[in-house]
Amino acid sequence: MDTYLAAFLACWLCAFVLPLRDLGCIRPSVFKPASELASGRRISLAIPVLTCIYKGLSELSSSFTPIKQVEHFPAHYVYAWLA
Repeated sequence: MDTYLAAFLACWLCAFVLPLRDLGCIRPSVFKPASELASGRRISLAIPVLTCIYKGLSELSSSFTPIKQVEHFPAHYVYAWLA
């Protein structure tokens, strides 16, 4: 059961918490946090999420055509914070 939960959490981390350009790919770096979350251990995701947001906003702001720039970052966190 923990294996299925860890696999689901790895997909969730890659798709919604720390998205990158290739959304159909699960990165090996998320397996350890996913297994720790599946085992019940509490970990902080604030630093990686903020890093991802800052990186995405930085790339958008330095782009010559931000309207055409396709950056993947957890914008839903920014929208929730603004609300």
